[in-house]
Amino acid sequence: MTRPAAKLARFAAALALSGCAALPVAPPLSSRAAGEAFRDCPDCPEMVVIPPGRFVMGTADEETDRWEGGRESPRHTVTIPYPFAIGRYEPSGPGRAGVEGRGNRVAA
Repeated sequence: MTRPAAKLARFAAALALSGCAALPVAPPLSSRAAGEAFRDCPDCPEMVVIPPGRFVMGTADEETDRWEGGRESPRHTVTIPYPFAIGRYEPSGPGRAGVEGRGNRVAA
């Protein structure tokens, strides 16, 4: 068992022995359908499941509607080996301020 997994197991055991109510646990992403929207908690952002798969990222050199500076090349295959979730909407309000506060820029 990995160190984080062992710590989590000890925490779960302590929680169970203490008589505390179990914390709600979201089902694993593998049990959700591609494109399914969900929230981990009532105040959490809405997330959407992205399925595993492959796609080609970038544009062909001969394409006329390319961004300047070569930011869209070279074309390459991207493999997503397992499902993941991404926010349905861009960060706004306090969430956006938190992202920008760490030196990141959120495109408008």
